[in-house]
Amino acid sequence: MTNLSTISKVLERLALARLKPHIRASPNYCILQSAYRQEHSTETAIDKILDDIIGSIDSGHVVALVSLDISAAFDSVKHDVLVQRLEDEFGVTGTCGRWISDYPTKRSLTVRVGQSTSPSRPMTTGVLS
Repeated sequence: MTNLSTISKVLERLALARLKPHIRASPNYCILQSAYRQEHSTETAIDKILDDIIGSIDSGHVVALVSLDISAAFDSVKHDVLVQRLEDEFGVTGTCGRWISDYPTKRSLTVRVGQSTSPSRPMTTGVLS
């Protein structure tokens, strides 16, 4: 769990509101992206898959589906890789790029159990929320 101040949450939402249109306008944006989009969900992704499967079967094609469970994938995202992809694939550079780069890389984490707290460690992976 991430504990952010109210001002941090407001800044995140403002930055996201400005960044979303830029990302969506990129030719590298995948229109099939379902996660973190309004009116898109697991259900809409499944509907698309089923529609594609049924359409292929109706056209006489053989269909095979391979499914992977990557439910914890966001926990292992390397910050430097994420920042580099934002720059290379979506053109997020300059002040905005530096702000995004600093945001995850200048964070640390601690673990608290009862009255005990671990030493602070830099965060190097994971998507922050």
